[in-house]
Amino acid sequence: MAFQHKNEQNERPGTRGASLDSGVLLRAAEIALGGLRGTPAPDLTRFVAPSVHGLAGVAAMLEGAADVVARTCRVRPGDLADLSGQAAALASVDDGWLVVGSRGAIEVTPRGERTVRGGPKGLVSRLGAGPVEAVVVEPRLGLASLSAGESDASGPWFRLRSLVALEGPELWAIVAYAVVVGGLSLAVPIAVQVLVNTIAFGSLLQPLVVLAILLFGVLSFSGLVQVIQWYAVELLQRRIFVRVAEDLARRLATVSFGVRDTVDVRDLTNRFFEVVNLQKSARHLAIDGLGLVLQAIVGLLLLAFYHPVLLAFDAVLLLGLILVLRLGRGAVKTAVLESKAKYGVAGWLETIAASPMLFKREDAAFFFLMQADALVRNWVGARRRHYRYAFRQLVGGIGVQIVAMVALLGLGGWLVMKGELTLGQLVAAELVVGVVGAGFAKLGKHLETSYDLLAGLDKLGRILDLPGDLPRGERVDGGGELGVELRDVHLSKGGRSLGRVDGRIPPRARVLVGGAGGTGKSALLELLAGLRVPDSGSVRVGELECPAGFRPPLRDRSFLVRPRDLIEASVLDNLRLARADLDEEGAWAVLRTLHLDGVVSKFRAGLATPVLSDGTPFSSSELARLALARALLVSPDLLLVDRALDDLGLGSAERAEVLDLFLGAEAPWAAVVVSAEPNVQKRCQTTMSVDQGGAS
Repeated sequence: MAFQHKNEQNERPGTRGASLDSGVLLRAAEIALGGLRGTPAPDLTRFVAPSVHGLAGVAAMLEGAADVVARTCRVRPGDLADLSGQAAALASVDDGWLVVGSRGAIEVTPRGERTVRGGPKGLVSRLGAGPVEAVVVEPRLGLASLSAGESDASGPWFRLRSLVALEGPELWAIVAYAVVVGGLSLAVPIAVQVLVNTIAFGSLLQPLVVLAILLFGVLSFSGLVQVIQWYAVELLQRRIFVRVAEDLARRLATVSFGVRDTVDVRDLTNRFFEVVNLQKSARHLAIDGLGLVLQAIVGLLLLAFYHPVLLAFDAVLLLGLILVLRLGRGAVKTAVLESKAKYGVAGWLETIAASPMLFKREDAAFFFLMQADALVRNWVGARRRHYRYAFRQLVGGIGVQIVAMVALLGLGGWLVMKGELTLGQLVAAELVVGVVGAGFAKLGKHLETSYDLLAGLDKLGRILDLPGDLPRGERVDGGGELGVELRDVHLSKGGRSLGRVDGRIPPRARVLVGGAGGTGKSALLELLAGLRVPDSGSVRVGELECPAGFRPPLRDRSFLVRPRDLIEASVLDNLRLARADLDEEGAWAVLRTLHLDGVVSKFRAGLATPVLSDGTPFSSSELARLALARALLVSPDLLLVDRALDDLGLGSAERAEVLDLFLGAEAPWAAVVVSAEPNVQKRCQTTMSVDQGGAS
């Protein structure tokens, strides 16, 4: 869909007038958000106010009312018809709003609501042919409904039901195609029945030709439907991948620091590759599994119409199927345990790869091989326990297939000899049972695929259940000087109680954080960056009081600098973390300020030089200056420096220049610094101490 970012001054004339009617806007927003699949019910009442003007105000209101992403854009009216349950759009019309989403197009005005029909043509007739301004809204986390949240219902079956509900319309379309294919699968046995009866009663060629032509037409149509079904499943696979990737990209960025203290989030990220398992399992079950089930149902119904005895045969066959399914009780649990063991092995291999120096000695090499062997043995045991269920169901399915085909041959022959069944019906029944029996023989494989699907959902659920950022206080408006006061604040990290601190950070102050090791100096900086919450006490930001349990609303006005904070990307991309629109000229300018331009210019790729996760090709002091360069680009109101000024790798004159740049009288921010470097400490005006006994 062709969206273009829109500036607020380009709004249509009717936008502001429409937004003034709070009742109309409230109803339009309810319709838009209510149609998003997987999004909890919004709370709009406290956000709709006469001060909400223009599309930017509407977008901000929607993001405040629900966990969604809303953006203003220019879009062609015809493209709005392509929006599914994953997105909705609001466009201003005269004295109301046009809402387009999963419920179709609905126009909301002070006079009421009406449905705009006609699809793209109807939207063009109402909005015009040219691009219009609109607010497009979509869930911020596409898999929010799969997350357990505060609920205890977090098992794989819960997640499967949620995923099916999320992809409901598309899955129903695939089921409809499968029903058509299953019904048409009767063409061959019925054609064989007619053929056998025709040969038995005569040898005319015309009925045979007509039968062949009809069968060709039916099978061709069935093949066409199967191709469409395959394409629908392909689109479903793509949507699953995109939905999982976008959700995790947004979710992992918001995982709270309290969770990161106790969980290796980087290791959990490996669970993303379960999306490949989900894609393959969905394709396998939606095409092969569903097709076999529907063919079996249709075929058994055909047998039931042939003779009452065959109806009883169907009942016995279904009983056998139920018994085979019961052989798999407990298989989901063992599949999950096998998956956990698999990721245990993967995690240990990742540890070896991340710490090569630790495993070079012979003793260490022996240790990591023994550990790897123990983890592999654990996986083999888990796999063996899980395969018992799959093997039992495989044997049971093959047994049912053998018994069914032999029993039908005996029953059918007996009925033919009694004259209660024609020879053509017997042959057709054998063909049907052959297909059903083949399905039973493959039942173990299909069931194992379903267990893998559930285990994959359970692994993805480990990431989806990670708590996000805790609530914050009211937003602090940008601009003006910023003062912060800490009142009896207690900190903890990873379940360990740290220090207590009281103190004030006046605007443009230079504050040194002191204290013994392990008292929480770095945790204090994370609190001031809006990344942590105080266990007790309160943080006052300007005129706003943030009690324990709420993160201070400082994230947008502060910046925390640490020497090795980087991403595995180019030098330019690492700088663009601070300013997304930074061009190469601006990048060279800030590098020059930190005396890094000479270093980067020596690299063959210049600003495009990749920075690896361990910081290569930069030294530790150069990485510290690269992190400081980002701080200059952000120019925060509150600068937080965690030992990034201690080792700059510069001569005395250049070091003094950099220190004055960040801590000098002309620096436009308040600075809170953790440092053991005397030259840094003497540039700080006050000291805030953190220790187990208190603060000074």
